[in-house]
Amino acid sequence: MRRHSVSRVINSLLWLAYLSADSVAVFVLGHLAANASGSHHLLVFWAPFLLLHLGGQDTITSFSLQDNELWRRHLLGLVTQAAVAVYVISISSWQDRRLLAATVLMFLSGCVKYAERILCLYIASPKFSKAMYWSLMGQYIHVQKGRSTLRLHDEHSDIQNRLFDQMLNVDMRLPGISTLDIVLSDTPVNRLLTADDMALIPAVLRSLKSEEERCRAYGYVSARFVRHYEGLYTKARFHFHCFGNMISLLHIKIVETHELMMRLIITFSVCLFPLLSSFITLVIFMFAEKGQLYSRVDITISYILLIGAITLEVASLSMTILSYFASTDSEASCPGLTCVAKYIHPAGLRRKHWSKMLAQYSMIRTYTSQDGMGIILSILPQWIGKHLHNNTLTRIPITKDLEKFVLDKLLDFGASKHSWNFATFRGQIALRRWPAMHAIINSADLPTSVLIWHIATEICYFGENSNTSPYESKITRVSRELSNYIMYLVFKCSVMLTDSTKLLYIETHRKICLDGHSDLGEADAIRMVFEANKGGYEPANKDNLRSSSSSSREVQLPETNMSIDLDFPVLPHACTVAKELQGIQGEVHRWDLIAAVWLEMLFYIAPRCGGAFHMQHLSTGGEFITHVLFLMGSLGPFLPPPGT
Repeated sequence: MRRHSVSRVINSLLWLAYLSADSVAVFVLGHLAANASGSHHLLVFWAPFLLLHLGGQDTITSFSLQDNELWRRHLLGLVTQAAVAVYVISISSWQDRRLLAATVLMFLSGCVKYAERILCLYIASPKFSKAMYWSLMGQYIHVQKGRSTLRLHDEHSDIQNRLFDQMLNVDMRLPGISTLDIVLSDTPVNRLLTADDMALIPAVLRSLKSEEERCRAYGYVSARFVRHYEGLYTKARFHFHCFGNMISLLHIKIVETHELMMRLIITFSVCLFPLLSSFITLVIFMFAEKGQLYSRVDITISYILLIGAITLEVASLSMTILSYFASTDSEASCPGLTCVAKYIHPAGLRRKHWSKMLAQYSMIRTYTSQDGMGIILSILPQWIGKHLHNNTLTRIPITKDLEKFVLDKLLDFGASKHSWNFATFRGQIALRRWPAMHAIINSADLPTSVLIWHIATEICYFGENSNTSPYESKITRVSRELSNYIMYLVFKCSVMLTDSTKLLYIETHRKICLDGHSDLGEADAIRMVFEANKGGYEPANKDNLRSSSSSSREVQLPETNMSIDLDFPVLPHACTVAKELQGIQGEVHRWDLIAAVWLEMLFYIAPRCGGAFHMQHLSTGGEFITHVLFLMGSLGPFLPPPGT
């Protein structure tokens, strides 16, 4: 659920369950060790089930990325808890050897399950991922040297197949390397393409833009991110490798005996041993002598544990098989398997891959009138009310208009080789014909530019009509959605946010807060901000303004030489931009320009969020900017050079 849910309640409950699972298992195992020779002799049979429980379910191995780095701690837990289980089994008296055999079998199954979880944590750890990435890159470069060109265009296939099967897959023999580099790396680099490949890109992208179903690209991207989520937070990557070995045996006609035996052993031990051992243990326990030795309650509990273990293993194996068949990589290697998966589970390929929600943050909304909960929250402490009711951060569904608008702009940039460096600009391309706004966006860093353009966008939105709900066209709605989303990325997720701009943001917040007007609506508040700063900002008076400001407004950061001017004219700059925008004839042209600036900022931020940001948000519903980044890196060499 957390792969496609943004609910804090669900994530909090899963977090508590994840943390308590290990603690409860360790506590119960210690309790069994202390009471192994008590009246409930069948308690000893339950000890291996705790090891099986510590191994966790296949759908979750880690809750956050940091858990993958703690694989050594889990390895130590395996050693200590297995030692406790061995101690419990060894000090107990066994009247029936069949029960001892069942206990040993479950002990081995629990150890395999626990070791499997530790191995999956290690595989998903950053150190292993980086080593695997450089290994794949070496293979990829070797493959490229031996090939004359990458086939990006095929006259006999439609545009969707070219997009899904060729353009977004770098090399079928190295599945996922493009995604691994683009999304999981802090400094994503462009694919290695030959001159012939790059010559084909503009024509292919122009052809793609003419297709009605071009937004299907987002569905393909989200399906690929399911694989990455499973590799980082579940056991899927390890199971897919082992299950793939078993599937490949069906297609191998001649194979060496030792290779065949090795694959069979690995597949059996990982995929089938826990399930088969649970079945065998249940059969042995049914025929073991227990009626006169143990209480009926203990026997009932033992059956519940056995049936529960079998049920969970069957469900786990079924999900692994269906997920494997539905994966894109298996479709590339064996197309028939996907048809089988659709037949077995028709909804398998149409299930929700991520939340498809767009976070919205407006700093003006913080100071607008409260809703019906205002009276109740006013009597609570401020920090409690802020967490119970936060109307400054909302989420809205991603519309087809937004998806189409972003993809079309990306295709427009890609259709001209002269525009392939668009990811190094943050609005300068759109404002090249507007010197005043171009100079303002050049004079500030990205967070400050976002702040200025966010306020200017709100002024234009609420200033065009006198009513509080102005008419919204598609381009207007998309522009505001991008504005609020980028504000969320920068000032709520701290993407590219520095200490200096954070202090400047807080100071701008203070200036917007209108004393005595806390009951104003959002439209009235932004209009009052514009009226108070409509004189704009004159660059010629910049030196005079700084000299007249008090020394208390300049803050020296400790142990640095960097000073922060808290009197940086954010609001006057925003009003200057708003007046320039309002001077453009035609509402459509005005909002086309605003949307173009926000799109450039989106493309500028996407490759600079950092791999940790994208990986972490895969487990909290996903982020739209992650999908944008994948498209940027897959449709062409549009990523900025490393270090820019």
